[in-house]
Amino acid sequence: MAESFFMWFARKIPAIGTLRNWRLTFVSVFFATFYMIFLAYKLLKNEKFGLEDIFLLLANSAIFYSLGYAILNRDNTGHGFLGLIYLVNALVHPQLRSR
Repeated sequence: MAESFFMWFARKIPAIGTLRNWRLTFVSVFFATFYMIFLAYKLLKNEKFGLEDIFLLLANSAIFYSLGYAILNRDNTGHGFLGLIYLVNALVHPQLRSR
């Protein structure tokens, strides 16, 4: 499913209006789903976080940030919200540290 999204995203179709919103929704849902399932598994199994786990979480966050930034940067309306994608990404991670 993610590969299909990347192929669709790479077509350079202008992300205006509803299309931009669908792209942001997909990226956000994919990020949140991966993050929640990954953390729930680790917490329910009482497993320690290893180096590969941290790498997976950081890779997921980097992909979310990069795609979100690229989607918002494609049109003039999105330029006003570029800081929002950074803020959302930054607010998620301190919650993990406190666990």
